[in-house]
Amino acid sequence: MSDTEAEAILELRWIAEYDLAESIVALPWLADGVSDTEVDTILSLREIARRSTAELAESVIALPWLADEVSDSERSAISLLFNIAAKSATTAKSVIALPWLADGVSDAEAGYLGNLYRITRSSVAVAESVLALPWLADGVSDTKRSAVAYLSRMNADEAARVVDMPFLQTLEAADVAALRSLRSLTADQLADMLSRPMLKDGITDDEAPIVSMLYQTLKHAPDRVDRLLDPGRNTVERRTVDLPLAGEVDLVIVRTYLGVKRSMDLLENAVREAENLMGEPFPTRYVWLLFENAFNPLVTGSHFGTIMALSPEYDAGEGAPLSIAHETAHYYWIWNTFWIDEGMAELMKLAVENRRVGTPITPIDFTNNLCKFAQNLKELEDLATEPGEDAFICNYSLGRGLFVHLLRALGEDAFWEGARRLYAALPGAGIEEVRQAFPEASILIKRRYEGR
Repeated sequence: MSDTEAEAILELRWIAEYDLAESIVALPWLADGVSDTEVDTILSLREIARRSTAELAESVIALPWLADEVSDSERSAISLLFNIAAKSATTAKSVIALPWLADGVSDAEAGYLGNLYRITRSSVAVAESVLALPWLADGVSDTKRSAVAYLSRMNADEAARVVDMPFLQTLEAADVAALRSLRSLTADQLADMLSRPMLKDGITDDEAPIVSMLYQTLKHAPDRVDRLLDPGRNTVERRTVDLPLAGEVDLVIVRTYLGVKRSMDLLENAVREAENLMGEPFPTRYVWLLFENAFNPLVTGSHFGTIMALSPEYDAGEGAPLSIAHETAHYYWIWNTFWIDEGMAELMKLAVENRRVGTPITPIDFTNNLCKFAQNLKELEDLATEPGEDAFICNYSLGRGLFVHLLRALGEDAFWEGARRLYAALPGAGIEEVRQAFPEASILIKRRYEGR
């Protein structure tokens, strides 16, 4: 007899006190030896009976997938059920009754249970409200996991205030983005925002896209919040598109000024063409664009990793196609060396626009601005410029120059293959990742990086 088997027998001895031994011994996997995972499972079942009721432990044993060998994710699920039961047997019973829990537990579903446990540990009342949400019982998706994760990271009072609001009765990408924005606010900011006339009666589905922009607006342009939350000024335009690789993606435009309808068509075109050029699924299921005075006065628009912001003049002006395409490209190109992100966004905006108007991609110019602060990319890196500094604009021109040069030298097919290799190395890419992505162009890259 192994030590593990001896431990299992000891656990069965203790579990007999709760009249569960017979049910556990009947489990098929107990007949061919006992693994550490299975011992942990028996221990969790004993603790469920001890901390709550034997009846609850029996309902776990009755789950169909427990009859097979127990996987690591299933062991984790049973352990989490024990922790939930230790806090509230009623909540654990509601979790066990979830339909998607009946056919086994994937790693993703175990993570889902982990967030439900964190909510239960913080507040049983909030956990019961979450479990009552109509969409929770209907399978597990990335959108649902994100929503529950954001709720689990709120404190009990914040989550209690938000969970019963109308926007969470059905779950869309905009609703998850709104939760993410709310989760990022400080307690004082959240209390202030939810006290505003537009939101004090609860957030609706129509208001969720606006709420999704609150955190970044408060962070970068707090003086614009009043305009954003003024129902007499803001408008929301929405569209869902079906992309070949990413599937359904929600597009949202929020304005605090009068706008024109063509911007949504331009946004859809930019999203479609960006995915087409990259040959990779569009990185997000939710694209949202705010037309407000640009948060950075030195550039026409800004991209914050989640939302895009453009000056209202680009809503109707001639620069709208290029500006929208540039910021859209940043959904792919972000969190790397600045000249990579800005250079690729510059090249992609021109490629997207050329495709839109029906001209070839390859005549793209190297740059429309010279850099007076640095003669090459290495000198630019040494300047350590940040967005908002005058020299930052050189990331656009010098970065664009490198990638346009690569496009011309390699041709479209080879260039986009290299761009995909570079994209696979993100985030945090720099010159070494560019060299590895375009190994056939090492001399060209060296000249652009170190030459004059």
